[in-house]
Amino acid sequence: MNPGVTSISQRINHLMHRLGLHVTLHPDPGRIPWILKNLDAAPSPLRWIAPEMIRQHDLKTFIQIGANDGENGDPFSRCIAEFPLQGILVEPQPGACAKLRQKHGSNPRLIIDQVAISETAGHLTLYHFGSENIAVRGDKEVRADLLTSGNREHMERMRDTLGLTSPIEELKVPALTWQGLLQKHGMTTPDMVIVDTEGMDDVIVNQVVTDERGPAFIHFESLHLSSARLERCTDRLEQAGYRFIMSEYDLLCLNPRVL
Repeated sequence: MNPGVTSISQRINHLMHRLGLHVTLHPDPGRIPWILKNLDAAPSPLRWIAPEMIRQHDLKTFIQIGANDGENGDPFSRCIAEFPLQGILVEPQPGACAKLRQKHGSNPRLIIDQVAISETAGHLTLYHFGSENIAVRGDKEVRADLLTSGNREHMERMRDTLGLTSPIEELKVPALTWQGLLQKHGMTTPDMVIVDTEGMDDVIVNQVVTDERGPAFIHFESLHLSSARLERCTDRLEQAGYRFIMSEYDLLCLNPRVL
């Protein structure tokens, strides 16, 4: 094994062990070497790793795409509450964005933008379920009314998976590219990028600069991406030196400068 990879592996394992997490080797260690296990109801590694990274490396800025209502299933909400971060919360759904404004509107360090991020600027059609749609999966409730995607087929699959009978509704929203979002708010590439857009995550991550100015970490939902799309996305990140920690739903991509 490459000595550099071994060194990175040791450092990641050291970090995980200090946080009380168990790490196991992926069957294909050349691609995604480390998988977090036993994370119970909070499968995202970001909940544990992000606070440690912020403290160790003095990370200050972030952009969260698909911030939703800032509560349900949000692995970054703890960091926003505990650290004086500056960032942009992006959420195109009117109802969810209104809740974000209620929660964070008085925080002068945060910008809340009701817009979608896409490959092209203009408008984007999103697909979602009607309001107050609660699904039960196993022993847990799922706020299906908070799910939205630019991919109708994905929402049809989610409707079948959750056993919903409601129709899928359309919502046309303004859209910006990643670079357009940065220019609009006068921000350079942030220290942290968090993406959760129901199967459209790679469309956004593929636009993020990953050279020496790249984010300290990029976190996105990998669950709904095909293996081919996920491979194309991680190939680009891997070439830039990023290393990966995978959980059941998400992928955390760590810049070599923070390892």
